[in-house]
Amino acid sequence: MELNLSLQLMSNVISILICITIVTKYLKYKKRLDVLQGLEELKDKNELTNEDYDYIQSNEKEYKDKALKSEGLIKFLNPVFILITGIIFAFTPMSEAMIYMNVVVVSYLFIILDNLTFAPKTK
Repeated sequence: MELNLSLQLMSNVISILICITIVTKYLKYKKRLDVLQGLEELKDKNELTNEDYDYIQSNEKEYKDKALKSEGLIKFLNPVFILITGIIFAFTPMSEAMIYMNVVVVSYLFIILDNLTFAPKTK
């Protein structure tokens, strides 16, 4: 019983940490969007400098690279999440499995939301 309680506590702590990470990533993404909106306003006024163009080009390349890595990670982790879910349901009672599934669900949401934060999509 004590081991079961510690596993439940650990799974809840992990879920909370992942949720905190999601919020911090969202706040960073919001800051980037604010910068991009400022650059868009400068573009509309034809006031972009060479530094602004360099910033745009370097960030575009960085985002394309991150988007490719993120898509590859999702393609790899989808079967892993399915396997983990199957193992949890196969070896634990249903009531306990639902408790442990919160980590899997929150982790999956984190991976999907991380992929959505990259503006340029490459195929």
